[in-house]
Amino acid sequence: MTCIIGYLDKKNKCTWIGCDSLGSNGYTKAVESQPKIFRNKVFENVIMGSTSTFRHIDLLKYSKELFDEIDKYKTR
Repeated sequence: MTCIIGYLDKKNKCTWIGCDSLGSNGYTKAVESQPKIFRNKVFENVIMGSTSTFRHIDLLKYSKELFDEIDKYKTR
């Protein structure tokens, strides 16, 4: 099970986001150093989180072309 949470702190005008670090496959588990939340280099003002495989996280994190819907957030 994965836990990713985002919290909008209106009083301090900031957003907090956090996640767990456990990777498991139903039989084994390991604490991973790679975070489940990240920023893509192209979409720097977008924070993403993923609950699937760490390979899927890498694809989202390092892809230069993600989705047409978020092209408006491109910074480069």
